[in-house]
Amino acid sequence: MKILSLYDEAALADQLAFQRKNCWDLETAIHWDTAIDLQKPLVPLDEDALFFPGASSEERLAVSQLLGLIIATAICEMEECLVRLRSVAFEKILKKHPVSPEFSELGEQFFIEEIKHSQAFRRYLKLFANQTGIELKDLELVLPKILNTKTESLLKNNLESGGHAFWWIVAEVEQEFLLLYNTISPFKVDVEPLYFDLHRKHFEEEARHASYPYMVLELLITRGKGPRDYFHSKS
Repeated sequence: MKILSLYDEAALADQLAFQRKNCWDLETAIHWDTAIDLQKPLVPLDEDALFFPGASSEERLAVSQLLGLIIATAICEMEECLVRLRSVAFEKILKKHPVSPEFSELGEQFFIEEIKHSQAFRRYLKLFANQTGIELKDLELVLPKILNTKTESLLKNNLESGGHAFWWIVAEVEQEFLLLYNTISPFKVDVEPLYFDLHRKHFEEEARHASYPYMVLELLITRGKGPRDYFHSKS
């Protein structure tokens, strides 16, 4: 992850140009016309089957596919939460602590990429449901949700009070996404090809923009001078 300075406009502009040059297109970069290989797992499982001792190959396949769908949904939900809270998590902060047009534009690109990632994994979930003959709304009943939860409400309240919790979570999640791809990557030949390709594309852009949440945190920590700001920076 490249370390950028909040106030180095030239470096921020170069980073923005780099991300725009290398970004992938949702419609053309993914082979959406390729059928999902339902005989392949979505994520590798521990060979020792610590949580499912004695599981058959069919059961292991089902567990792997469910875990893969949960991961895909978690990516969608977390990135959609980021977008829903954009006004208070991004626009309000930059209005209170203006930096530069370059920093704002880099943030705009960050959100554009996150929206695209969510759309990509949502499309995969829909394809998986259609190919298996499962109603998407039924599948979603067993998948995680953030929308309208107490967790999302707490994060919004923390942001509105000047808290940093949301951006710490974003920074942490971005790193987990990178770790996730590195965990799946050694098993490329074994996992479902379209699912792997999505994670590879996701990894590429997450790696390029992973520094942005840390810059937002730096902005909050260094520019907030009141007692409440001090409390949030420590807590």
